[in-house]
Amino acid sequence: MQLLNGDEKNLQSWQAPPREAQGEYRSGWLNELTTNGDQWIQSRLPNLQKDVKLLMGIDQERDLESNILQPDIRTFVETISDLRQIATLGARAPQWKRTVATYNDVFKFIYWDSHFVPASRKALQYAMLGRAYMWQKFTRTHYGLGPSKIVFDWMGPREGLPEQLPPDNDVQGCYAFTFVRPMPIAEAHARFPQFQQWLQPISRYDWKSYGTLGMLRRYDFYDRFRFGEEGWGNGWENRFTEVRFTFCRDLRINTTGYRQQMGVDGTTWGYKVPSLGDLVVTVNPETGLPESHKATVDEARMYPQLRLMIHSPSVPIPMYDDTAFSWHGEIPAVQYDVCDWAWSAVGQSAVSNVRGLEVARRDRISDINTVLAVRKDPPLGHDVSAGVSRTQMDKLDLLHAQGVRMGGRGDPGKWTKSILPPEIDVDEKDFKGVELLSQSIKDTLGLTDIASLREVKMNMSEASFEKFIENIGPMGKAIATSLWVANYKHAHMLKYNIAQHFTTDDLVAMVGPEGVGLETYDHDPQSLVPSHLPGEPESESSKYEKRDRAKWFVERMKVISTPTQLLNITHMQERMLYMMFLQQNQAVQMSMSDIMEKLGVENYEQSHEKWWQEQVKNAENGISTQAAAQMYMQKLGLQPPEAPPSPGQGKGGGRPHTDEKPPHLEQKGSQSGNVRAVLSTS
Repeated sequence: MQLLNGDEKNLQSWQAPPREAQGEYRSGWLNELTTNGDQWIQSRLPNLQKDVKLLMGIDQERDLESNILQPDIRTFVETISDLRQIATLGARAPQWKRTVATYNDVFKFIYWDSHFVPASRKALQYAMLGRAYMWQKFTRTHYGLGPSKIVFDWMGPREGLPEQLPPDNDVQGCYAFTFVRPMPIAEAHARFPQFQQWLQPISRYDWKSYGTLGMLRRYDFYDRFRFGEEGWGNGWENRFTEVRFTFCRDLRINTTGYRQQMGVDGTTWGYKVPSLGDLVVTVNPETGLPESHKATVDEARMYPQLRLMIHSPSVPIPMYDDTAFSWHGEIPAVQYDVCDWAWSAVGQSAVSNVRGLEVARRDRISDINTVLAVRKDPPLGHDVSAGVSRTQMDKLDLLHAQGVRMGGRGDPGKWTKSILPPEIDVDEKDFKGVELLSQSIKDTLGLTDIASLREVKMNMSEASFEKFIENIGPMGKAIATSLWVANYKHAHMLKYNIAQHFTTDDLVAMVGPEGVGLETYDHDPQSLVPSHLPGEPESESSKYEKRDRAKWFVERMKVISTPTQLLNITHMQERMLYMMFLQQNQAVQMSMSDIMEKLGVENYEQSHEKWWQEQVKNAENGISTQAAAQMYMQKLGLQPPEAPPSPGQGKGGGRPHTDEKPPHLEQKGSQSGNVRAVLSTS
């Protein structure tokens, strides 16, 4: 078969060069990858600059500048970014319940500590212009010199460049993905000290050597909107450099004949890769006996955690080229789509969808203002035979004519007259037109559905699930589904990052000592990862790497819910059913633990155990108190009072139940204000 371009070399150009290749060659491949990504994004979102101008109300060539679109967009973003937590984990096995509860508490802590809501709000603001991203990473703050924590870094469409995007448009299925970050030059020098001599601010880039049109568009965006010339003295480009982080699903297999060290030995991300066919010794988890086999293709892969290459335009070689740092092995770009279509690889701009309507609305508002201004001070024609001079008429300002005196012949009302045609006027139709355009913009953005979601959030205590569902339109449901996918991905990666980077001391600091179960403290009490897998003798060291034990560990915990349903609305019907089971506990024989799990009550078993211990202690204290009272009364020679007999059913204690009719729910307490549902019997 003859190639279309006649160049067989291009068939292999997509593959990342091996890390043993010359640094200049690898940097060249990375620069070409970034250039192709820039061009592809520009072709998918060609109106990005125009959309930002429209959203910010910039460059309006009208008498009256207006920007009603911005509060509409802010209402949209603020509503869908109002989430309560990242997600919830669950596990079927009872022995995992306490561990799952601990992880859920840690999820909540990280959610607030890492400012997840503000970060997601920024990402969703970018998502109004096309696809946006959040990068979940474990890093050291303060230029790499401060404490370590998980952060959620938000980026816009020009800062996330996919390569070989799969048919489902999911960036985590890409062959490679590049984060392009404008980094303060001081931070770049602090994080990459060995490359300080090459790290240059953007203003000193050699455009003849590596400048591209894509870089120019990105810097123009920064210059116009993100940083700008004002306030930076001699320019932001003297204070920032560009750092690119390329994650690649490198498929290379170790065929060198010897084990290769990846990452730094002794770190959480370091590991050794056997050569294909090498003898690998493991332990049978059932018998505890050693076994051996030849290393398979999967075991000999060089980059099971992905390959990470960090580079900058002014640095001739990659600043880092080795394994990625996270155990989860996912491209850490979580995409946010607000206006997505099956055929739109990186989504569409919601602002572009209302461009024509918003321009028409601004023109209509400006025209109304202009016409009203002209009607108040119209062009005048005057009777030259009335005796009033031209000079006097030129100086006449009817809106500011206090104390002006003019003399003339005849009726003064006939001296002057507006020469404005009667058609130039503002009537009810003009204001109706503005209302129609405003409603059309709200309908296009789905603001009606979003407003319904906001109402649902404010009225979650109501008992009518059907009413909730009716208030959520199709666009609201679509947005909720999109955010559900994004937050599921965050939770999936987060459980790996917690196991990899946090110690038991960190957990105690986050959730308190009572939130960490004893099962966490095994033969490696400082780590959350089990020291041994099932079947391994605890008297010996585990035959499995810590990374492999962590994967076995976290894969037993599954993401079971996320807040983008939104606020568990899709679970409400099921929860109401179990609420009925709870009220009819005697008629419906179900485990209270299962009911509480369905209702979203966390740590019920532990809480019930504490309650039971409290009841036992209270009973013991009561018995001790009664015994002490009786002994004291006997000491004083007094007889303890006898308890009055209970009246019983039908003797002042109420009518006995006939049970002729089945139990049913009734509402009581409407007059007292203590409204409650009770189970009524006949």
